[in-house]
Order: sequence, then C-alpha cells, then structure tokens
Amino acid sequence: MRYSAAIRIVAMLLCTIAFFGAFGCESRSENVISGGTTDRTDYNAPKVIQSETITSFQAEFYIATRYMKEDNGFFDFTIAPDENGVLTVSESYRELALPADDTLLAALQSVIRKYDLAQMNGVYRVTAGLAPECQRCHLNVCYDSGEQLTFTTNNNPFEEWTTEFFDVLSEWFFENGVDALLPESE
Repeated sequence: MRYSAAIRIVAMLLCTIAFFGAFGCESRSENVISGGTTDRTDYNAPKVIQSETITSFQAEFYIATRYMKEDNGFFDFTIAPDENGVLTVSESYRELALPADDTLLAALQSVIRKYDLAQMNGVYRVTAGLAPECQRCHLNVCYDSGEQLTFTTNNNPFEEWTTEFFDVLSEWFFENGVDALLPESE
C-alpha cells in the first residue's frame, strides 16, 4: 500500500511538471517548430526618428529582382567604424569594404524616409520554416542623436525598400571602383 501512495505522488508530480512545462513555464531556449512564429515586438518603440544623420547601418535581406552570380540574392550590408575608427561600408557575403561617405549615408536615409521605415521600428516577428528567400530580413540604423531604428521580419524577396537599398549601395560601390554587385555581362 505504501508503494501505491508513493507511485501516485510521483505520478502527480510528473503530471504537474509536464503541465507547467507544456503550458505555464517559458523556456529560455526557443525551439520554434516549422511554421511557428516568434514575436518579440517592442510596441513602445518610437515610430518617428528625428535625426537624419546615420552613424551606423546594418541591413540583411534577400532580393529576387537583381541577377547575381550563381543566383545568390542574399545581402548583408554594414556601415560601422573599422578597427582604425574609419566609418566603412561592407557587404559580408562578397567580402567588400570601402570607407563610407556622407553622400551614401544621405542616400540611405532618403530611402528610410521614402518608405517611412520608422513605422516598423521595434517589430520582431519571424516565422520559422519558410523558404530561404523568405526567412529573416533585418534593419538596424543608429543615429547621431542616439535614436535607433531596428526591425526584423520575414523577408519579402520583392520588397521595394530592400531593392532600393541594394540599388543605392551597388551604384555607390560601382562609383568607387567596385563592380562586384553588378550582374555578370553575357
């Protein structure tokens, strides 16, 4: 009889642990199943950015509207100080890097304004298991005022603002002697 009571207590404890594990307690490591959505949106993030002066920039996206070598439309552009403190623009997939200038920063800010990307500030909503070209798209821009514009969503490979960012950056690289972001000539 003692074993029966002990078994019931252990079974009750296991059921309680399983119940809270499945419904009540949040896990620190996210194991999102395919099709599951992670939403960490900051609904209090400002939707207006006062500053116009970019101090750092990072945009990661896939675009389907530009033809690249080996059909690789993934891009990761970063503008940040290099190891010597020089503000440098780079594209990590193609290992490009050049010192940035005010013309480029103003052109990128113009795209941000044109598409009112500040309205997306604070959004973090990503669905797992989508095709590679529809997975994570990220933008993070810091300004001289200390303001920050950041969001992460599922990528739309035909999104106009990403295409315009690409055009601004590829034209800027070309004007500075780097044609690696241009399509191969036939």
